[in-house]
Amino acid sequence: MANALTSQMYGDYNATSPLRPEAREAMHVAMGEIGNPSSIHGFGRAARKRIETARASILNDLGLPDYRLAFTSGASEALATVLTPATQSLATKQRATHLLIAPTDHVAALQGHGFDKAATTYLSVGRDGAIDTQALKKALSALPEDAQTIVSVHGANNETGVLQPIDEIAALCDVHQALFVCDLVQWVGRLPVGDARPAAIIVSAHKLGGPAGIGAIVYDPMRLHLITPLIRGGGQERGLRAGTENAIGIAGFAAALKTACDTMAGEQQRLADLRDRFEHELLATHPDAVIFGRGAARLANTSCFAIPGREAALALMQLDLDGIALSSGSACSSGKVKASHVLAAMDVPPSLAACALRLSLGFATTSADIDQLLTSVARWSTPDRGLESPGSDKISRKNANLTQSAIGESA
Repeated sequence: MANALTSQMYGDYNATSPLRPEAREAMHVAMGEIGNPSSIHGFGRAARKRIETARASILNDLGLPDYRLAFTSGASEALATVLTPATQSLATKQRATHLLIAPTDHVAALQGHGFDKAATTYLSVGRDGAIDTQALKKALSALPEDAQTIVSVHGANNETGVLQPIDEIAALCDVHQALFVCDLVQWVGRLPVGDARPAAIIVSAHKLGGPAGIGAIVYDPMRLHLITPLIRGGGQERGLRAGTENAIGIAGFAAALKTACDTMAGEQQRLADLRDRFEHELLATHPDAVIFGRGAARLANTSCFAIPGREAALALMQLDLDGIALSSGSACSSGKVKASHVLAAMDVPPSLAACALRLSLGFATTSADIDQLLTSVARWSTPDRGLESPGSDKISRKNANLTQSAIGESA
């Protein structure tokens, strides 16, 4: 995808997607409307109707029309709202007492949950980053009989694209009456939710071509009761999230998801073909390259790779000089230079993890973009040429000023 101003190749869709034309149009229309959805006059009722129409559209596109949806400012707020001891199981009538979570989960879950250390168990994952379901079964069985557990799972990893076995996890949670909370931020719009039917799923619009600043908790009202909202005051969203609803963002959210779902099958095959071509040609020219999670089920759009000895921090700068936007790790870490917790949990040696880059493709990615990327990689990864760009001086490690914008980790 060429940026209108700089002709850059954008390969960082897992951090945020460009706005889909359909979302842009829906938001443009919404900007022309007026009315607070909580007002009782005609303008307010019309605004409320538009929001409820969008809410129903999102639930239908997710294949969960019997669930409820509470809009939030995004996935981080949604996770913090659900992953708390105040969340109650309607089956057992108990509030949550324990959290099971994988070390590869998003930092918004790992750092944003409300459980203390004694009430938190970290699940083991394999070398590919997938949860060991036998270990999960043992962990659930080992808890006290009166425990009410939340199992938090990042369905599709933002760094590696590795998919968790959510159907198996859901079945285990049902047997043990645990509440299955699934972060499907990277999953939704790329894969069907299927039959797993977690107690709650987390969704974010800007990962699927909608606007930033709008997300949702989608939950089963027959299994889960959310008691304590993070933001109180107005009673909006069934009391789960106070504040006037973001009607413009909601309109863009619904339009983006509809387009993503309508084009899903053909688009994901197209992206898989582009990703596979990149990986095939990378390995052909760099037999020592490593593609993380390659043997596991992955998102079609994601490739997390490393060329040993070529540190990601410098590689990202070279790619940027060549007009290419990739990432290393997760952008939600705001440019901090540190090892990926995901790769660490997968037992990747720190020296190799420091070389990891993430390519994530999307609806505007073209075959020409892959050509441009391969040309750039060949330029800076060749040992006798080093990290350099046409017309620029060689970048030295000593003088490299690794700024926030150059090495932000993406979510």
